[in-house]
Amino acid sequence: MNPVLSVPIALSCHEVERRLRARLAEHGYRVQPSFDLDRACAAEDDPAGVCPHHGTARCTCRLVTLLVYRGPRLVGVLVLHGHDQRARVRWNPVAAEARAVGDLLRRWLRGWQTLAAR
Repeated sequence: MNPVLSVPIALSCHEVERRLRARLAEHGYRVQPSFDLDRACAAEDDPAGVCPHHGTARCTCRLVTLLVYRGPRLVGVLVLHGHDQRARVRWNPVAAEARAVGDLLRRWLRGWQTLAAR
């Protein structure tokens, strides 16, 4: 299934995760971390450890996968990938109500992009 949402944002992955968890909780969603790896993209077999995403010698990527639930039902999966002060948020819907969550995410991320640009 293609993501309903894929948005780059000029905030750290950690900050985006913190904000998304808080906002989703305010709207009655439960967020369960599924995967979190601070250096997700460094090639282990590359002796220099060069990051394939942004070419630095030391990978500063962060990859987080968050499962979003409404009660016992999985609504969708958020994937955050970032480095330094940039992150990409992907929303992958699972349940019918995921469209409403996608709309909320779009609105929040648009507002955060505006604030980050100032």
